[in-house]
Amino acid sequence: MEEIRPLFDGDEVVDLKSPETMLWVLEEHRHESDEKTHLGPRKSRPQRVIIGRQVAGGRSVDKKLKGGEKCYFHRYDLSKRAVLGPTTLENELAFIMVNCARVESGQYGMDPFCGTGGLLLAMTHFGAKLFGGEIDIRVVRGWRIAYTKNKAAVLEAAEKRGLQSTGSSTAKACKQEPPDTNSYHLNYLLNIGLPVQGVKKAKQLNPNARAEKDHALANAGGCNIFTNFVQYDLPSPEVVVCDNAMPCWRQPAGGWLDFIVTDPPYGVRAGAKKQGREGKEVVVKDVNSYIPSKVSYGEDELSQDLLNFAAESLRDGGRLVFLVPVDLADFLGIDRAAVEQGTENSRPNMHDICHPKAGRKKDPRLCISETTRDPLLLDEMRYVDFIPQHTDLKLLGASLQVLSGGLGRLLVVMQRRPRDFA
Repeated sequence: MEEIRPLFDGDEVVDLKSPETMLWVLEEHRHESDEKTHLGPRKSRPQRVIIGRQVAGGRSVDKKLKGGEKCYFHRYDLSKRAVLGPTTLENELAFIMVNCARVESGQYGMDPFCGTGGLLLAMTHFGAKLFGGEIDIRVVRGWRIAYTKNKAAVLEAAEKRGLQSTGSSTAKACKQEPPDTNSYHLNYLLNIGLPVQGVKKAKQLNPNARAEKDHALANAGGCNIFTNFVQYDLPSPEVVVCDNAMPCWRQPAGGWLDFIVTDPPYGVRAGAKKQGREGKEVVVKDVNSYIPSKVSYGEDELSQDLLNFAAESLRDGGRLVFLVPVDLADFLGIDRAAVEQGTENSRPNMHDICHPKAGRKKDPRLCISETTRDPLLLDEMRYVDFIPQHTDLKLLGASLQVLSGGLGRLLVVMQRRPRDFA
C-alpha cells in the first residue's frame, strides 16, 4: 500500500460498499515443482505485479455492493425454473456455450440432443428460431423423466396456459391481451396433444394441502419440455422425436442452420442410445403407441454422426458448439485402466471410468482441484488429440472444465468451412 500511495492526491475515504473507483492488483507467481498435478509452494516474490483501474465490469450480484445489478442470465437460474431433468445443463455454462455460437435474433439454430431444453432456453433468450431433436418421447412429453423443481412456477405457467387458451373474455377481464408469441406456442401445444388448461393460482391453493397441489400440477401437464418456455413468456421451439444416428432433416444445398449448440449424452448420468434391436424382429401392432427399442450408442460413433450432421446442415461460417468428455488421466499420462481395474491393455469408456466394476481405487494424482492451474491441463495444444475432427469443420478453440473424479469436459467451438460448388 505504501508503494501505490503516490497514486492518490490526498486523504481519500475508502468506501468498500459503494466505491466510485476500483483498483485491481494482479500478481503473477511462479511455482517450482516436478509434480504433474501439484504445483508446489510459490516463490516469495511475484514475477510481476499489474496495478490498474477498473473501467468496466460484468453485471452480477456482488454482496459488497449495494447497487449490484443481476446479470441477465440469473433470471433463468435452475433454482427458479419450473421443470428440470436429471441432466439439465448448468445455467451459466449454457449461456457461455450460446455466446460462443454468437447467437443472434432471427437466426436458425438447433440442439439435436435437447433433453428438457436447457440449451434451447438460453438460445431462445437471444431471439433465435429453434429446432430440437430428442430420442426419448418421455422427456418431451414429461412422462416420469423430468421433475418439478419450482412448483409455484409450474402453477404460474399452467395459469398462463389457461389464461391464453380460454379466449378473449378472460384476457379482457385481466385487461391484458395475450402476446402473439404466447398464443402461437400455446396453440402449438394443443396441436401436439399437450394439456394447456389453467389451474388455481398458487396463492389460492391451501399451503397445507399437498394432495391439492399435486393434483393441480398433474392437471397442468407441467413437466413437459415446453413448460419453462411458457414460464418465461418465450416462444416454444419446434421439437421432433428423432434419432441422431438417422437424421430426419432435409439437407438443402448450402445448409439451413446458423448454429448448433448441444451437450451430447456420454454415458455418465444418461447413457447414449440410438434406435435398434438386439435379437428377433418385433411386429408392431399399434404404430401410434409403439416406442422403438434402443441400443447403446458408442461415443466415437455419436461424435462422428454429430460432425457429419453439422457439416451438412450448417451454412458457411455457421458454428458448432458442443461438449466433449475427457479423462484427465490421458492428459497426465496416467494409465487409469491399470490403476483402477488392474488391466493393462483395455481403455475404459466414460461409464466404466465413473462406475468401475472392481470398485474405485483413487489415484492421488487425479484428485485435482476445479481451479487448477496445472500447465499440462491448460495447454490447448494437448486438446486436439481428444477432439473429433471433420474436414469441413474448422476448430476455432477449446477450453477445459475440470470435474470431480479425475474427469473433465472440453467446450469445443467449430466453424463450417466455405463450400466449393465448382
